[in-house]
Amino acid sequence: MTTQPQTYLAYLDNSYGFEDEAKITAITVTGDGRTALMLNRTIFYPQGGGQPADNGLILSSNGKFAVSDVRLIDG
Repeated sequence: MTTQPQTYLAYLDNSYGFEDEAKITAITVTGDGRTALMLNRTIFYPQGGGQPADNGLILSSNGKFAVSDVRLIDG
């Protein structure tokens, strides 16, 4: 089993950042059929402590991915 590297939480450095560059480190399908991307860094704030998760778009030369939920799982 391969260990997923921790995602760098760029939103901790700049909570007003709207753009950043990241690499997709894994793509999975969740138990409810949603596609989940794991990134090497993120500006998207996860759901937690009563704070709703951020949403937005991830754009690449291959297309776009709508971010509708963000979770922090084991870093």
